[in-house]
Parts: sequence; structure tokens; C-alpha cells
Amino acid sequence: MYATIFKEEFNISLHVPKKDLCDFCEGFCNTKEEENITLQERCNRHIEEKKLCRLEKESDKMCSDKVVTVFDIQATLPCPQATRFIRASPIYVPDNYVTIVKQAKKNGNIFDVHEMYYTDFFDTKLLAKDLGVKDVFSNEDGERVHISGVSVVKTTKEDNYGQHDYKTSYTQENFQTANVL
Repeated sequence: MYATIFKEEFNISLHVPKKDLCDFCEGFCNTKEEENITLQERCNRHIEEKKLCRLEKESDKMCSDKVVTVFDIQATLPCPQATRFIRASPIYVPDNYVTIVKQAKKNGNIFDVHEMYYTDFFDTKLLAKDLGVKDVFSNEDGERVHISGVSVVKTTKEDNYGQHDYKTSYTQENFQTANVL
């Protein structure tokens, strides 16, 4: 029914969207066949980590004592009923999106939009610098750990300030401890 209405009345076709790929997977798909051979083992580990990550997320969702928040951040701005507005006047600047969102409701009062500005956001890199968080730190065994290589972080109420338990892979059974400050 929806497909018929969208196709016949609005001339909009529906399709199953392509699955988003991470930068690594996208890069692997775009490499030449001879380069794929050398990257295959790394790709297999990456896919295994991805599967384990999803399993961990699903098991966390099942726990009643945990709050699990998942964000799917994409480069698109959802605009319900935007086609009606776009036909009336084209979008030239991002400020026009506010009008589209306000008028997206068919019935009742328009949406109340609270605009946010640059000053409403925190610069996390600057915050990390102010707190003294390092990109590379040492764990309890004295090994150097790059923060970009950390896959899992466990934080509890009992944690000492600046100390965190972490894993660099979902395949690791035990957490390691590091002082990140």
C-alpha cells in the first residue's frame, strides 16, 4: 500500500538501501585483486571483530541493569514532507532546513525547533588536552597502547581517577588496566 502511494502519487520509488561500510571495508572492496591477497588476513580479523562487537551489543541490550545507547550517524538529514516544501521554494542555505522541519507536521501546531550553534558544542579534543588525556599511554605491564586501538572500555563506580580497564580486541578474555592521564 505504501509503495503504491509513494510511487503513484508522489513519484518516489522505494528500495532496500545499501549497507553502510566502514572505511576499512570500503577500502578493501576498492583494492586491486593482487593487493587483496595481502590484506585478506587483516580483513578476516576485522570482520570477526565486527561480528563479536555486534554480539556484545545484543547481549548488553538484554541486560536489564544496563543502559545501551546506539547511534547511527549518517551524512543525511531526514526531512519528512520535505518534497512539498522543496517544490514551493528550493533550499539554498542550511538555515532553510529549520523551516522544513517546522512545517513537517501535517496537522496541529508546527514543530518547535531549538537551533544549536557552534558554542553549544564541546570540542572533545580540546577537553582531552585540558584533562591531560594522551593518545598513547602505558598499561599496567608497561606496554604502549594507542587509544585508537582500544575496542572496549569498562568503567565502574570504583575506578580510580584516570584508570580504565580496556581491551584492544573482542577476542581478549581479560581486561587490561591503563592510566590514561
